[in-house]
Amino acid sequence: GNANGVVGQSPGGVDDLGRVVTPKDIYGYRITDPAVSSDGKTKIVITTGMHAAETAGRWAYQGLVDWLVSDDPRAAELRGLTEFYSYPTMNPDGVFAGNSRATVQNPNQDPNGLWNPGLWQPHADIKVNGEAMLADVLEDDDPVLAFIDFHSTWPTPPGDDFGFIEVDQGDNLSPFWLEFRRLQPNVGEIDSTSTGWISANFGDLLLGADVDITFETHLGLPRLQDYYLELGKNFGVAFYNVLSPDPFTSGDLDFDGDVDVSDILEIQRTGTVADGVDWESNFGTVDPQSGGSQVGVVPEPAALGSSLAGLLGFVFRRGIGYTRRYA
Repeated sequence: GNANGVVGQSPGGVDDLGRVVTPKDIYGYRITDPAVSSDGKTKIVITTGMHAAETAGRWAYQGLVDWLVSDDPRAAELRGLTEFYSYPTMNPDGVFAGNSRATVQNPNQDPNGLWNPGLWQPHADIKVNGEAMLADVLEDDDPVLAFIDFHSTWPTPPGDDFGFIEVDQGDNLSPFWLEFRRLQPNVGEIDSTSTGWISANFGDLLLGADVDITFETHLGLPRLQDYYLELGKNFGVAFYNVLSPDPFTSGDLDFDGDVDVSDILEIQRTGTVADGVDWESNFGTVDPQSGGSQVGVVPEPAALGSSLAGLLGFVFRRGIGYTRRYA
């Protein structure tokens, strides 16, 4: 791509209402710590926007990116360990035209079945994205841990957010995926049995990803926008928890090696309700590898519950965990 992250342009065209859709920029960018050598870094590929109307999937992608580039010390460490190859505009013409799933160039064909060089030549949106990924991700031999394509869907078993994931290859047993589901227990999984050239199979067969997931956010549930942002953040935290040689203790929001009252200030400043729950669960614990030492006395359960109730009240009043915005 160029200095603005543009890897190419969409073809444009005329939509079903007769409106001219001019070519749009297609973007790709890498999230990493450039001060740390790229040799040996773990690669992760994230994509979204292929199906134009699946907005909630794009918000989950946004939540992951927001966290990856934040000043959270976990994100900073993860940037030194990984390279996130990120492609947010898979179908910009379709989004602009208000399509449901298709591109403007090919309004009667699902683009998620064209992810092979032999198929994408007459489909410029997919071709630009696919060729960029092949050039970017395969420029060296460092391993690709995961390929995640963020989508949205209507009610489907298991009835909530879920990942299409290859069970026969053991992808559902990946430490990253297991950790993500621990952090996000409402998320289910469905065995991915597709043999066509969907994006996930492209990630598996042509990019060599160990784990390939088509992640589906649930469009049928009335959820606030912040839910999807937090969902995306938890993808990043899961990668951190399994890749960091010395992960922080959950609830240790100031990262001083113990979970104590000082972490409340960090939760008030940047935290969410989930962080408050982690703080309650691990209050009084010390990370033996960090050299942290617990100061003070661990409160009795009743007192701890009161502290958490007060903390959550603060969080809700400040709108840290949730806002009035809707997806």
